[in-house]
Amino acid sequence: MRHRSTRIALAAVAAGMALFGAALPALADDPAPAADPAPVVVGPTGTDQLGVPTFRVEEGQHLTPQHPVDHPFKGIVTIAMPDGDRSFRVFIPTGLNGPAPTVVAMPGWAQVSEPELYMHWEKVATARHVVVLYPRGKDLSFNAGRCCGVAVAEDVDDSAALIRMLEVENDFYPQNPSRLYLTGFSNGGMMAYRFACEHPEMVAAIGVVAAAYVARPLCMPHVAVPAMHIHGRLDATLPWRGTQYSRLLQTSLPTVPQTDAVFGHVDYWAGVSFKNVYLKGVGHGWPHVGGLGNYDATGQLAAFMLRFHR
Repeated sequence: MRHRSTRIALAAVAAGMALFGAALPALADDPAPAADPAPVVVGPTGTDQLGVPTFRVEEGQHLTPQHPVDHPFKGIVTIAMPDGDRSFRVFIPTGLNGPAPTVVAMPGWAQVSEPELYMHWEKVATARHVVVLYPRGKDLSFNAGRCCGVAVAEDVDDSAALIRMLEVENDFYPQNPSRLYLTGFSNGGMMAYRFACEHPEMVAAIGVVAAAYVARPLCMPHVAVPAMHIHGRLDATLPWRGTQYSRLLQTSLPTVPQTDAVFGHVDYWAGVSFKNVYLKGVGHGWPHVGGLGNYDATGQLAAFMLRFHR
């Protein structure tokens, strides 16, 4: 009888504790993880003098996707970088279906005018369904290694800036990661060379005008990068034969064949596509039909580059 009474008492205590526990909120050794915050999507902050919408993107922010139907989309985007704000123009044509090829077109040093005015990549983009990105260097300069301007003096990380621009631009419209192309004039072409050397796994091909390979430190791409180089034989700013020292650029400049040796010389990569075009009577400029050299530099670069995939 005594043992039975003890068992009944213990059962009653256990039942009371169960009821008491049920009245308390459940406790866990590790609290449940907090849900990820919703992405911050930003819209236009205004327009430029021509009515092109402007955007500003901070770290962690995103842009609204664009799917142009009736007319192409144009925008000017400013991004925050550790070494200062950077900006780029983007052109998205109509008729895109699925991830699109991207052409990054970079202007020369200290060029105030918009590069589209002489490069005319938007016409190619419309015909070939390509997205175009026009980056601006810091104080109108890109750090291509030994040139040029403020970007070199402050050792700006332009490769990181280009990668960030591509990430932000991908919000507007998804990129085809196997079809990234870099092109540029003069200092912009130098930057195309440097980026392709540092990140060859990202780049399908490059095409430059009046440029030189001046990366510092020197590197050899671990993945082959097809390249096309257009150069005027009368170019006094970046002589195609190179120079031991340029007073304007304050650096030595390699010959175009020396650049070939880095990106496509037969002794380095058998079968790698590297095309040189030397134009007689042409100085330091972007050739075009009916003008300098009477040669369609943009069309020829597009025909070369866009046939390659990474």
